[in-house]
Amino acid sequence: MNLLFKISCGLFVLCAKAGKEESGCIINTFLQQTAVPETFSITVNKRNFSHDLVEQSGECVVAILSTETDFETIKRFGMQSGRSVDKFDGIDFKTTSIGIKVPYIKGIMGYFALKVLKTVDMGTHTMFVLSTVENKAFVESGDALTYDYYQNFIKPKPEIKTIERTEKWVCKICGYIHEGPLPPDFICPLCKHPASDFEKVQ
Repeated sequence: MNLLFKISCGLFVLCAKAGKEESGCIINTFLQQTAVPETFSITVNKRNFSHDLVEQSGECVVAILSTETDFETIKRFGMQSGRSVDKFDGIDFKTTSIGIKVPYIKGIMGYFALKVLKTVDMGTHTMFVLSTVENKAFVESGDALTYDYYQNFIKPKPEIKTIERTEKWVCKICGYIHEGPLPPDFICPLCKHPASDFEKVQ
């Protein structure tokens, strides 16, 4: 049993913009820290393009995902880089009061528009402490998407072809399959998790 998967947390779309550059990514670290004043925090991998945009602009938007989210939304925002693709191309979106786009599609319950109060260097990640500028609900009801629900009901199960003898390793986070020996410094090209999050396909 991997206890990390048993820690209850949600899944969210982090959206950011700096100058003409804009992007979004999937995070599972959006937390309310205080009620009065209303403050939140997010922790973002420094390899993510969205991390750089939040750092540069001091602003971001966090969209709340629901259990109606499909895997295509997770793929769009979590398994490709905003440095090379426009993640908002071809989908409906709203522009918030701070000028940052937020997806307006099935599975998005609403959003918080936020300003950065302070940052904490976490090594591979940065923690951003945030204050609320505005929040808006897109739906009146529904269940927020948790990481556990995503793992069990949304993430596709990897197809294992037993007739092939090539050594294979599967990412326990996103399902990406690596063929051949797994180097200790390997980084998943989809979700950016390290080799320790891969398990050998038997």
